[in-house]
Amino acid sequence: MKNTVLALLLIFVLGALPCFYTSAEKGPSSMLVLGDSISTGYGLDGYVSGSVNGDIQNYGNIASSQLGLRPGKSYTNLAVDGYTSTDLLSLITEKESFVSDYDMVIISIGGNDIIHTFMPFIAEALGIDSNTGAGLDGFLNSGTNAKVVLDEKQMRSLLTKMTAAVAVMQSRYTENLGKIIDNLKRVNQNGEIYVQTLYDPFDDADYESDYGGLPASVIAVVRQVINAQNNLTKTTASEHGAVLLDVYESFRGQGSKLTNILSFDIHPNAQGHGKIASLILNAADAVAIQTGKEDDGGTGTSAVSDTDTQKSENANSNANANDTDSLTRNQITAILIILGLTVLGCTVIASIFRFREKKKQ
Repeated sequence: MKNTVLALLLIFVLGALPCFYTSAEKGPSSMLVLGDSISTGYGLDGYVSGSVNGDIQNYGNIASSQLGLRPGKSYTNLAVDGYTSTDLLSLITEKESFVSDYDMVIISIGGNDIIHTFMPFIAEALGIDSNTGAGLDGFLNSGTNAKVVLDEKQMRSLLTKMTAAVAVMQSRYTENLGKIIDNLKRVNQNGEIYVQTLYDPFDDADYESDYGGLPASVIAVVRQVINAQNNLTKTTASEHGAVLLDVYESFRGQGSKLTNILSFDIHPNAQGHGKIASLILNAADAVAIQTGKEDDGGTGTSAVSDTDTQKSENANSNANANDTDSLTRNQITAILIILGLTVLGCTVIASIFRFREKKKQ
């Protein structure tokens, strides 16, 4: 009889244990980073252009380390300095079989779409021939303060042309981003796609004095374009089933603290990369929790209405009232599991002692 009871208890324990893990958070087992120089870690200590940069503290390395992923095995960074959304779309098309192996894909793209559109106009405003010598890049990296050479009428004309060019760029960007997400989801149906918004590096300082005298009117347009592009990113991500990582909101009001903009470099510094890594880890946790809810037969939505809250409060109130009269099912389950494990432990200990006694004989 004793053996029968023990066997039943063991069966119950083994059968019940999986129930406690069904809804547990399960992090990603692999991660792929795609994008431009924000993702490569340009500007960080130890950064080397064109290399894997596995030892620097870019956001991909930080997040993958926290998730316990192995570089070159379960974590890969395919970001390339200077990439636009057009370049990334081509890369994904070329490497379809490779990108299909990851259950978490992080995308940071669109900054160079903006920069490449604005460069000729900024060069014109500053009187720089961008087609000769080092051009605008060399000028900006020289540390020399910029000075606008155009009069007010010329600047208005320049801004008009710039606005038209931006409209073309953003239409192309939106189309490319949609295709990027769709292609990734087509070849990687079990993976989760994360798309980042662009931060605003100019949002907490005096443009004229802090950014080498770049024309405030031009920087104001750049900031407007960043906001507009982020709205396009949010809409496209939602329509194509990607998870949004709102880097813009996370960096808000801290452009000079989280980037190298005061050194004429728009890229995130180490603190900025840490911020982005935290966003990725939090998003991964949220998706894992949501997946757990769906596995438990939930609706798969994280939205909570006032009605849902009231129902929850009523249920808790009823449960508390019943606690004084009887044990809840969870309490009974816990007691039975503890009892089963205790009996199992005692049985193992008794067997050890019997084995030792036999050896002595």
